[in-house]
Amino acid sequence: MASYQLGGKRAPAVHIWGMRLDDVFSVFYKYYDDHALGEAVIENREASALTDVKATLLIRQYMDAPKDCAVADFIKPGDTQKIDLYGLFKDTVLNITEATKVPVEITVEYSLKGEKRSQTEVMTLKILDRNAMTWDDDRRAAAFVTVKDPQILSFAKNVLAATDQIVGAGVDRRLLIGMALHDALAIYGLAYSQDPARSYSVTSLNKTAVDFLQFPRQTLEYRAGDCDDLSILYCALLESLNVDTAFITVPGHIYMAFALETEDSDARKSFLHPEDLIFKAGRAWVPVEITQTRASFLDAWATAAQEWRENDAKGQANFYPLADAWKAFEPVGLPGTPAAISQPAESAVVSRYKDEVSGFVDREIGPRVADLKAALAKQSGSSKTMNKLGVLYARYGQLDQAERQFQAIVAKEEYLPALINLGNLANLRGDSAGGESFTCVGKAAPPMPTMPASLMAATMAAGDRVRQSRAWSWPGSH
Repeated sequence: MASYQLGGKRAPAVHIWGMRLDDVFSVFYKYYDDHALGEAVIENREASALTDVKATLLIRQYMDAPKDCAVADFIKPGDTQKIDLYGLFKDTVLNITEATKVPVEITVEYSLKGEKRSQTEVMTLKILDRNAMTWDDDRRAAAFVTVKDPQILSFAKNVLAATDQIVGAGVDRRLLIGMALHDALAIYGLAYSQDPARSYSVTSLNKTAVDFLQFPRQTLEYRAGDCDDLSILYCALLESLNVDTAFITVPGHIYMAFALETEDSDARKSFLHPEDLIFKAGRAWVPVEITQTRASFLDAWATAAQEWRENDAKGQANFYPLADAWKAFEPVGLPGTPAAISQPAESAVVSRYKDEVSGFVDREIGPRVADLKAALAKQSGSSKTMNKLGVLYARYGQLDQAERQFQAIVAKEEYLPALINLGNLANLRGDSAGGESFTCVGKAAPPMPTMPASLMAATMAAGDRVRQSRAWSWPGSH
């Protein structure tokens, strides 16, 4: 309320000055609820103290109610108080596709000698479009990773449904998902396209330069994007399938990584090239150069690993897990009706995926197979070494090769680990007859009575657990 006196309007008891409002980024509309978008100074110009002082900010088009910014019990005569300004925006701010200017009302309510009063100042605020962002904090890109977007869920889950049961156990499941999605995006026709004027390599060097980032759904619709757009899309697809991801930034470039299910210590021992993994916070991560949209997954992985090693050695590689980045910059949903997105041809995805996995398995076990075969040549066909070779094949899903090794062993002797492993294979293939279906190489299979019923029952139960959990545990593997 205002007070008047003879001869004109009474001078306000409160003077609001030093007002500053930063440009608001639509995509971070949740962020400004507890992070200041500006500041102002309240000055008491009365001879008496001001009490019950409260400041609020209101943008009528994009807020449902004034946002409380500061409260003070009193301000002494002549004193000032600096306040931070906040805003609780509606999600309609995401409909802004071009930068716009809006009026902002900053109101200070207070009591002077028991009389309620208020003072309002109006400023102009610039709200940037929903795709705008600056790179003063690389974690900001996390707000664009919209995991729950229906188009993202549909794309990811369809790819998973087409590929999930193709490869047997032995390869880390999250690695398989990463391969499948990468291959699906290649078949889909996703392309790396860079705007020279607004690329990450340019805008990341100027922390105030405004970049244009695409939401994952937009990148699918356009079938193209630069390094940040493609990283955002790939992270969203993986996260929608519960695979943890992270952004990696190096000078002039951003790419990503995803976490394996395999424990840190196990990954260091089980992967042939653990130097191609990133070990952070007790987890093993697979870096991927997603801009290599037409290359194989293994090539994109190798390139990203080299980029990480080179930049990490220089102390200029940064690693931002999405789970942590989302604590500050929550993802937002892109409004509007999405355009139709066709799924990539399932047969083409499956074919490429099979080749991809086969290439990985060959790379991982090739040298180990060669070593075991060389040992066998020196040991005159040691059953123990043959069993190790069979276990190696089995762990990577090459069940036919594994069976040949186990059958060759039992053809010459009743070697208990090989018998148990044949039982495991029978269970994994869903053979209800279990060990009774053995066909050994070179002579008739040992009759079932040679394996105690209790042992066979335990073997079949173990096989069931293996099939359900994908966790391989083969006798005689050490």
